Amino acid sequence: MLDLVDHFIEHDEYYAIMEEYYHRYIFKEAVKYLDKNPPEWKTNLGLGHNAASYIKELIDFLEYLEDRDEYTYQQMVDKLHEEISNSYPISKSFHELFLIDKLHQDFTNAYENELDEIEELTNEDYKVAYNKLYEDFKKDYMNITTYSFEKLF
Repeated sequence: MLDLVDHFIEHDEYYAIMEEYYHRYIFKEAVKYLDKNPPEWKTNLGLGHNAASYIKELIDFLEYLEDRDEYTYQQMVDKLHEEISNSYPISKSFHELFLIDKLHQDFTNAYENELDEIEELTNEDYKVAYNKLYEDFKKDYMNITTYSFEKLF
């Protein structure tokens, strides 16, 4: 998980959600369901940095249902599961579009020296070396968990 304290401004939405909603059942129900369906939702394979805004959207949805005072708790949970089934694939698609550029940028920054070193290789050797570096980086990068949604303090 990223060191969020060093990046407070970048992750302010996460901190706000954790402070305001961590103890509420609507937060816990959304996180509990997502942890099972799909379990990778907190990683770059899932929603990555967009996980906090997605949780906020789900909380807003549940608060809307709660304010209407028309649904039992179980009905709200069922509606939440339905909403996740419908909205998660769309949110993941948006994240994937963003991630393509971010992945390349972070790879280039992380391997700047290595890329300079292999620049002198033949075209074919360069491709092999570049792809090896990139695939290793991508494998680790995609499994990074941005947010834990567990109590911070």
